[in-house]
Amino acid sequence: MALKDILKTASQQAVNGVKTYTNTAVSSSANQVEINLLKSEVAAIDGELNAAYAQIGKKYFEYVIKTGDVNQALSINDVLVVAEQKVDRKKDLQKQIYEIEKRLKDQLILQEKAQIQLKVDERMEKLDNAKNLGIISEAEYEEQAEQARRPLVNFNNIRNVEKQYEIGLITLAEKNAKLAGLQ
Repeated sequence: MALKDILKTASQQAVNGVKTYTNTAVSSSANQVEINLLKSEVAAIDGELNAAYAQIGKKYFEYVIKTGDVNQALSINDVLVVAEQKVDRKKDLQKQIYEIEKRLKDQLILQEKAQIQLKVDERMEKLDNAKNLGIISEAEYEEQAEQARRPLVNFNNIRNVEKQYEIGLITLAEKNAKLAGLQ
């Protein structure tokens, strides 16, 4: 009967893992589409701003050529108002993009942590069974349990070391040395 329960639990965990992965992939794709749309809108605003800047320069140039007066204010208020609105809209879009990217990053971190939690749970289940069957002593159990929990306990530190390596702050040897103490 215990084997049946173990198989049932394992199959449920596999199904839940597939569901989580599918939901994350769909959510990630939708968020990526939204980010791309927002970035396209930012690019369009940049084009419109460049056109407004060109109009300001052209009006200033024409004014200076006609009057020779470089110090007078120009009638570019209409262009400035539109440009200011575009700049404000661009800032809003960039803030939305940042928030979506942060949400995606947080989602990935949670997914990674859930995968590690699943591995730790599986390892702890095996250790519990081994201890209950008398295959390992209490001391061995405690030692191996502590070692099994290490990746979860040090999750943030491990991620930080891996990011340091990715951006080139540390070498592969330094990364491996740091991770050896954390895993």
